[in-house]
Amino acid sequence: MSRLGRLIRIETLKARKRVALWVTTGVLAFLCCIGVLMPLSNAIQGGDSSFPFAFPFVWRSALQVPGVMGPLFLGVLTILLMAPEFGWKTARQNVIDGLSREQFYVGKVVVLVQLLLLFMIIPILITIVAVLLSPDQGPGAFVEATDLNRLLGYLLALALWGSVGFLLAALIRSAGAAAGAMLLYYLVENILRNLIRLQVPEAEPYLGFLPTGIFDTLDDLNLYYPEMLAAVNAIREENGGLPLEYPELWMLAAALLAWVAAFMALAFFVTRRRDL
Repeated sequence: MSRLGRLIRIETLKARKRVALWVTTGVLAFLCCIGVLMPLSNAIQGGDSSFPFAFPFVWRSALQVPGVMGPLFLGVLTILLMAPEFGWKTARQNVIDGLSREQFYVGKVVVLVQLLLLFMIIPILITIVAVLLSPDQGPGAFVEATDLNRLLGYLLALALWGSVGFLLAALIRSAGAAAGAMLLYYLVENILRNLIRLQVPEAEPYLGFLPTGIFDTLDDLNLYYPEMLAAVNAIREENGGLPLEYPELWMLAAALLAWVAAFMALAFFVTRRRDL
């Protein structure tokens, strides 16, 4: 077995034994089920809806609940799976047993990638099952380009908060303190963004490229569906408001990936330099 394959096997076995993994993914699955239950029930009862509960329209609402909670849950779960390794001294024992610090880091990256895939698969599978139970009929397309962009936005948001949790776990090394720091970071950055927006309106175009700003934008359906944005802007124009404008998705993706790279690089530096 290759060294990478050995790392994947070790980290997978360790993660599977953690209650935090099953509780967090179970809660996410439950929230995803709640998110599709009402529109599915409405479709079964023959109620009126703007869009039928069928492909490809279902993707517009399927990620509303996991889009907000999933990335934050992933950040917390990453902390819960990684931070205790320092307190329990299993990280040090792994190095004593022959793993280098770099390999320990790669092992944790493997866990993060597995969690990303898991948190992507859960809402997609639940949505597919719900649509199969729905009597509504769509035009036949499973997914459209705009829906793929929505799924990409969700994946990017997962990567963002997963990397934040990864960095905080490496820095603080206490699961409770790191999870609290992540929540505090989210609140403080939002508050600071609003204060700067009020005091320095000229900074508004740049504030959206801060981590929480990117996250909020990626969770906005108007970013992905032009007809929805046009309808919202028409209402705003009638009420004398300014139209909503969004950066291109590729710009948001590039900025987010730069943040992810910075967070992961700092976590790597801390893992190499600090005593395990």
